[in-house]
Order: sequence, then structure tokens, then C-alpha cells
Amino acid sequence: MEITSKPYLSVLKYEPMDNMQLALYAWALSIIYNVPQVTGTLFFLRFFKDNAKSQLFTKVEMEEARSWALDLANEIQANLEKHFLQHMSLEECFPAKGNPGCSNCPFAIRCAVQYPNILKSEGVFVL
Repeated sequence: MEITSKPYLSVLKYEPMDNMQLALYAWALSIIYNVPQVTGTLFFLRFFKDNAKSQLFTKVEMEEARSWALDLANEIQANLEKHFLQHMSLEECFPAKGNPGCSNCPFAIRCAVQYPNILKSEGVFVL
């Protein structure tokens, strides 16, 4: 990931492999259309019209994305069960984790008040 150097435009530019989103979409398309590979392309229509980024996803990369999503869903389900069956608080089951996206989140002030040490440890500043 890189940040643009234009002072009037502080927008993150993503690469196709920066997260699992595009690979997960590719996996779904590979199942629907029964194909072994899928090319995914990121388009930044608002700010980066001429900056499309493409990636060919193989079965290995698509399976990695599917496995990641399944593991995450299982983790969420296990935490929900702890909340409902063991009466653990949501804060215990889903602890706040600061990240650079907090700067754009409308609820970040709640985290800053409730969990100031988390945001400080992650180097996140909420304005």
C-alpha cells in the first residue's frame, strides 16, 4: 500500500493482493463459472481513473482467500457463542483493535474514550 504525495488528496492506493477481498471474489467466480484462474482488477473510479491494477488469481491464491474467510467466520461464530452461552461481554469477545482506518471511522471517538491505550499502541490518532 502506498499513500499519494498530493497534499490535497490523502487517499490510500491499494494493490490487488493487499487484502483478501479481490481474491475472495475471484474464488466465488471460479466456482460459479468452473474456471481454474480468474483475473481481478481494482478500479479507483473517483480518484485514480487511469490507475487500474490487475492480478491473476490461481487456485492456490483463491483457496487461501476462501480458507481465510472460513476461519474468520468460524472465529466470529465462536465468539458469538461465548457471548450468548457463556454470557461474556461483547468487549471481551470482540476487543477493539486500532488501525489506520480508525481516522475515518465515525465511531472511533467511542473507542478513543473506552480504549485509549489500544489506539495509542497502534499509533492511531483520532481527530
